[in-house]
Amino acid sequence: TITHPKTGKEVNTMVFFDSGSNTSYVSNTLLEALEIPIVAQRKMEITTFGGHKETVETQDVTIHLRLTNGQPFA
Repeated sequence: TITHPKTGKEVNTMVFFDSGSNTSYVSNTLLEALEIPIVAQRKMEITTFGGHKETVETQDVTIHLRLTNGQPFA
């Protein structure tokens, strides 16, 4: 479950954690469903398969995660 940190509005969804990544990603659809505010905007350079580099606009947000047993994810 992903929860809006201020309103408490919740959406049940699947989450994939990549322990090798230094960034997490959330779909715009999910952010819109929860009405999550954008904290900051920045540009990020990504390198995809084959070494292709691209600069993309990203948005930073804050969300809270809860496990299926109801405990907060820390």
